[in-house]
Amino acid sequence: MALNLKDDAVFSTAVDGLPRVVELINTLSREKRLLALAAARQSYLQTAQAVGYGESDAKQWASTVISLLEIASLASERAAQSGLLQPKSSALDQAEQSLDSDDFHRAQVAAD
Repeated sequence: MALNLKDDAVFSTAVDGLPRVVELINTLSREKRLLALAAARQSYLQTAQAVGYGESDAKQWASTVISLLEIASLASERAAQSGLLQPKSSALDQAEQSLDSDDFHRAQVAAD
């Protein structure tokens, strides 16, 4: 069953909160970032399960949120390293646009 994430209010709320999560994670050391990402992954999985998704769909839901988080985090890191000033939501907007592509969806399904 394919998830319809565009109409999922909880998913939208999670995505809307990603810039703040990225900001917090990027203040941590590299080692602590890995722990924070693992904790975030578990939290998003629990959230998906709490709103009623089955195991497989919950994993896909959480993987999608984490993928967007990692993309935004990397973009933010690179922008900071290059000295570029980038709006906080810019990297996230680019990641969300990829959610529209079939390639992104296939990558998520393959990752599960």
